[in-house]
Amino acid sequence: MRIVIVHYHFFPGGVTSAVRSSLLAMKGAGRAENIEFVLLCGHERGIGELTELLRCTTLNIKGFVHPELFYRQEIWTSREAFEDEAIRISELLLGYGKKETIFWVHNPTIGKNPALTRALIIAAQKAEKESLPYCFLYHIHDFPECGRPNNLKYLLNCYPGGGLKILYPESLNTFFICINSSDRGLLIQSGVPESKVFFLPNAISVNYEAASVTSTVHVDSALEKYAEKHGYVFKKGSPWWLMPIRLIRRKNALEAFFLEVLDEGMQILIT
Repeated sequence: MRIVIVHYHFFPGGVTSAVRSSLLAMKGAGRAENIEFVLLCGHERGIGELTELLRCTTLNIKGFVHPELFYRQEIWTSREAFEDEAIRISELLLGYGKKETIFWVHNPTIGKNPALTRALIIAAQKAEKESLPYCFLYHIHDFPECGRPNNLKYLLNCYPGGGLKILYPESLNTFFICINSSDRGLLIQSGVPESKVFFLPNAISVNYEAASVTSTVHVDSALEKYAEKHGYVFKKGSPWWLMPIRLIRRKNALEAFFLEVLDEGMQILIT
């Protein structure tokens, strides 16, 4: 079997970490035997390091870069030009099929490259028509409908006079992965059959050591000095809620601040 993992890029960050952790979890569970892995992306940054890291675990894996898979911002000149590029990308993807193949695509509907979104639909339809033993997995980390209005607008208006009308296809060989039960519920409520939507939380490592009292006191003091120097408020000795997020609309920072107000002994630390 071959598993082709597709993303716009493998820069350091959330999706790359999810890909790495998923493959390491498969390896650790003995589920990666006799599987050939292929990484596909649109930018060379990061893919070499990720491939080498995974090879060190004896995974059978290769990485390839195709610029047409990277982010896109421009509007296509016409519907025909858009369809032509989508067909080319679909042929590129299908070219990596080998006997039984799973195309495991991360965030294909996020609105970063409508041609790739369309290409996956074309590829799945062709595979189904020709009875190819291919499966297409849409691994949904984020929805353009949730806090990304510009992305959604781009998908719906990616060429003059129109754009994509289908983001979540109904092909028999297409399935969906959601990282939380809420997202899974949204897809099902939207009409995707329940049997085609899987709940797969992000894999994490449980090999950690609890912080010692000494190290906690040291960090507490360091944070106090940093806050004084930069004009922040830090309540030394109070418990922390650590949030490694960006301060953007969809990250629930405002809700966290409300919780902090309700619990005066707690403080939010955003990295």
